[in-house]
Amino acid sequence: MWDEAEFAAGLEGLVADFAPQAFALVEEAGERLEGRIFAWSLTFEDHAEVVGADHAFRGSFESADSARQLFSHYGKMRMVWLISPPAAELDHRGWGLAEQLCGLTRRTGSTQEPTVR
Repeated sequence: MWDEAEFAAGLEGLVADFAPQAFALVEEAGERLEGRIFAWSLTFEDHAEVVGADHAFRGSFESADSARQLFSHYGKMRMVWLISPPAAELDHRGWGLAEQLCGLTRRTGSTQEPTVR
């Protein structure tokens, strides 16, 4: 049995290692005159989920860039990534707990799929 600190650290490690990356599609007006958030997105290993900032649409795309390309038909779009702390900076003392609870193997690179045992 794990104590509370070990359990919490294990869960934090699990979430940090498998979290999707978030970005916004920002529509530019004029030559760097102004911009507005057009959509929010989460990108996973194999696809991106996009939701309009006004909640008027949602969709699944092969990648973040494929979403940007499609919506560029409506105006000049820029991807702005939200930055989160790299997983390596987080305390993973409890990773063994997360591995045992979920049967997952920790990712070692951004393109490696998590594996289930």
